[in-house]
Amino acid sequence: MSEQCQQECQEIVKYYLENARILKEGLEAFGLTCFGGTNNPYIWVKGAEGMSSWDVFNQLLFKAGIVGVPGSLFGSSGEGFLRLSTLGRREDMEKARFILAG
Repeated sequence: MSEQCQQECQEIVKYYLENARILKEGLEAFGLTCFGGTNNPYIWVKGAEGMSSWDVFNQLLFKAGIVGVPGSLFGSSGEGFLRLSTLGRREDMEKARFILAG
């Protein structure tokens, strides 16, 4: 892989990790517990005690317009979580953070 290609790949990774930081900041300000998003472009959102993955999905969809993947679709260990991808546009992450801030 050429040096230019490596640099471009690093810039893309930095972009998506910054997206993750922005979205995670908004989710945490909304009072949610989050994991990931530091070394990868995915954030796992933990629902409140007793919430199913689908409950977390519905909470974020109807309160903030954020769509993710219920963690239960990744297996039993994902139950109670929602997985969000930050492989999108920066303005979408900023909009989500703004909405979550209320």
